[in-house]
Amino acid sequence: MNEVIFAAANPEKRLFIELITRDITLADAILDIVDNSINAAMEPRAKSLKTSADYAQTLSTVRTPSATIEISVSATEIVTCH
Repeated sequence: MNEVIFAAANPEKRLFIELITRDITLADAILDIVDNSINAAMEPRAKSLKTSADYAQTLSTVRTPSATIEISVSATEIVTCH
């Protein structure tokens, strides 16, 4: 018989403060934006990617890109379009 154990999963205020104020470099922030954009572009294919072989096949197939990531940087803002 499996025992069910309940855990309190209420996030604390300090978690949100740490996430908002974490000190990362600008380069890391831009790489994070690019990574998130790639993940969003792959989302429609997620249903067909079940095994590591499926991912390997997808990554090894040369295709015309179906999405682009554009990053515009100015003195006051960074804007992305994907």
